[in-house]
Amino acid sequence: MFAPTGWTGSGMVGADGSRSAQLSYQNEAMSAVSYTSYGSVANAAPYFPSLRKSWNSAGYPGPEPSAIPGLRETALTSDFVRYSLPASTAGLFTDGIIFNGVASKGCTPTVVQFEIMLTAADHDLAGAILNRAYVAVLQPMLKTCNYKAPDPSTVR
Repeated sequence: MFAPTGWTGSGMVGADGSRSAQLSYQNEAMSAVSYTSYGSVANAAPYFPSLRKSWNSAGYPGPEPSAIPGLRETALTSDFVRYSLPASTAGLFTDGIIFNGVASKGCTPTVVQFEIMLTAADHDLAGAILNRAYVAVLQPMLKTCNYKAPDPSTVR
C-alpha cells in the first residue's frame, strides 16, 4: 500500500484470498481513514442497484443485499461506481470508488474498493486521494484483463 509520510496502517489477507488495508493519519488539521478491499460480489452489491435487483435471479447465495442508507452513487461504467455518504456522527464524510469485476470475465481481483473518510475541512482532498489510488493501483490491474477502464479524470 502507498500512503503519505506519517500515515500508519494495518492489513490482512483472508482465507479466500481477499485483502484489505486501513491507513490513518491524525493531527489537528486532518482525521482520515482509507480502506481498500479486494473481495467478492457480496462486497459490491450494496453499491450497485442493478446487482441488488438481480441478486436472486443470478443465483447468488443469501438474501438480497440492502442499499446503504444515504449512499449517493455515480456510475462511471456498468461495473464502476464513484460514491459518497453524508457525514457520520463523528463529522467524517465518506467518498469511495468500487469496481465490480464479476461480469468482466477473466478480470482478477473480482471487486476492488477504495474508500476514504475525511473531516469537512479536508473533504476536498478525497477526489485527489481516490484518483491517485485509482491511477496507481486499480487502472493497471484493469489493463491486465483488457477492461476498458474509466478515464482517471472521472474518478475525481
